[in-house]
Amino acid sequence: IWNLVFMQYNRDAEGKMTPLPKPSVDTGAGLERIAMVMQKVDSNYDTDLFTPLLKTIAQMSGKEYFEDKRGTSHRVIADHIRALTFAIADGGMPSNEGRGYVLRRILRRASRHGRLLDLHEPFIYKLMAVLVDIMGSSFPEIKQQAEHVALVIKSEEESFGETLDRGMEIFEKVVERVKTSGQSVIPGDEVFKLYDTYGFPVDMTEVMAREQGLSLDMDRFEKELAYQRERSKSSASFGAITTIEWPSSRFIGYGDRFEAVTNVRAFAPYQGPDADWIGTVLVETPFYGESGGQVGDTGEIIVDGRQYQVLDTKRVGESIVHLLRTHVDYDLPDGKTVTAKVKGVRQKHTQRNHTATHLLHAALRTVLGTHVQQKGSLVSPDHLRFDFSHYKQVSEEELKEIEHLVNEQILFNRKVTWKEMPIDEAKARGAMALFGEKYGDTVRMVEVEDYSRELCGGTHVQATGEIGLFVITAESAIAAGIRRIEALTGKGALDYLSNLKNQFDYTARLLKQPQEKVVERIEELLEESKRLKKEVDKSQAQSAASGIADLFSHKIKKIKGVTLLVNKFDSKEQLNTYADVTLTIAYPAIGVFFNDANQYAVTSSKPAVALKLSARDIINHLNKQLSGRGGGREYFTQGGCEQPLTEQLLESTVIGLIEGVVK
Repeated sequence: IWNLVFMQYNRDAEGKMTPLPKPSVDTGAGLERIAMVMQKVDSNYDTDLFTPLLKTIAQMSGKEYFEDKRGTSHRVIADHIRALTFAIADGGMPSNEGRGYVLRRILRRASRHGRLLDLHEPFIYKLMAVLVDIMGSSFPEIKQQAEHVALVIKSEEESFGETLDRGMEIFEKVVERVKTSGQSVIPGDEVFKLYDTYGFPVDMTEVMAREQGLSLDMDRFEKELAYQRERSKSSASFGAITTIEWPSSRFIGYGDRFEAVTNVRAFAPYQGPDADWIGTVLVETPFYGESGGQVGDTGEIIVDGRQYQVLDTKRVGESIVHLLRTHVDYDLPDGKTVTAKVKGVRQKHTQRNHTATHLLHAALRTVLGTHVQQKGSLVSPDHLRFDFSHYKQVSEEELKEIEHLVNEQILFNRKVTWKEMPIDEAKARGAMALFGEKYGDTVRMVEVEDYSRELCGGTHVQATGEIGLFVITAESAIAAGIRRIEALTGKGALDYLSNLKNQFDYTARLLKQPQEKVVERIEELLEESKRLKKEVDKSQAQSAASGIADLFSHKIKKIKGVTLLVNKFDSKEQLNTYADVTLTIAYPAIGVFFNDANQYAVTSSKPAVALKLSARDIINHLNKQLSGRGGGREYFTQGGCEQPLTEQLLESTVIGLIEGVVK
């Protein structure tokens, strides 16, 4: 049941073999292989580690499971839900980079195999409950993280599902075109289009091509990919600054040190994509260089009584580069003694926002769960922005609790300290590190007393009370599974709340109500508006219903006992009315409606559905004939295409279907 692997040497990059301190033998006898032997079956998939999953997949799809090639999709899905669950529960997240992209590829491959079983709605996440029943007692982490894992998988499925069907259509057309031309290789630009536009991992496209007896032009694909990366590089905001060999410098601005006497180490012109600058590096500097989400400092460099404005500061490797105006006569030779002076007030605002992001991170993990991980941030003097992993919208109540927790820590005026230490010691003390981030042997840990510990190189207040106030201003989604919170602190938060109060006072005067009655009065006005809108909608619906009934009475075609109406529509509301009216018709009736935007909709009566002329049947036929896309319910569907639509075109297309279906 195993293959013995004798591990005795380590081979380095040059090929040199070094004996291992502890040689060992790897049997490869995992849980599945041992279960297979103990249960006397011929395959891992026949053990009770897999059979409940395979049975559930068969029930979901209505496709019986077979042990031969017909069961491939069942087995792929069962295997992949296991891999996804354990990886995500362990902190991994689907993304477009590194290990996250491996997870995304696994999930998309499982999703594609679901399509092969006619599973067109998100379904993989539903298998979580079965897997927890099988393995949750032995691996409690998947039980504890079940809700989070299911949310991650469902969100990914929904996101990819929007493009998967369209991508499959494109792939099928490409395959048909390649085979018709007598070729056996799918062009690289088509592979890149599937990858870039529809999110198809290349290995998935390769498997699909192999199933069709085709291969991929990977050379052309790699060229397209390289071209795209080159375009991305050229749009970088300060790419030119990194092309210069800048000497190293040391940051000495921690603990509110905003001024220092130091010496010039380098001085050179810098030509960026947006502007021209002069860059200078000092031996040591109180200016913080933009990094880790925190913006660079501004201020001035003073030499011999002359003041040179520092407009921005960038960190480039081990160097901190101060950006100065061009067209100024500078006297900054190497070795020159200067005074570097940071705008202290601006830096203090930045400190408040940076420490607030640490409090926010801890509060998010307390309220939403420990699956929350930082995915990006912006710390500026004016506001803060914090991106984090979470697969659903943060509710209003949760936002209130998060905001309350942060302000509570501010009121406690907790001490904020920082210290450099070995990374192992920092992790042992519970310091949070960014998932997938690379750290050196020595790190800087920032600690908010009895509340938060994070690895961070930025500047911070020395006590949380300095933050003053914290206000969340927005919460939104920025990508699949990534949420963003924007917030203000200190004076910015006070100004924000003052502005809200002024608006509220104005609203009270406008409504001629005391402040405590404003909300009640607004609710009354909204109810009144809702009531009036219902009356208007009812009147319009009655008018539209009368119009569609009249159309079905006069502007129709009858084909083999089926009444067909083709007509233009003006609005979605009108379409809903058309669908409702068609549903009440007691004879086989079909309505096909279109507009100048090349959108179309189909309505079917119940007797028409009974003849296998449902709205879904008809729109599938239209999609195929017009190279369109769309779908919906049995009685009402919507779609669209690129070619111009006419009454005659739609009429002849649907008549052809009716004549083929009704005998």
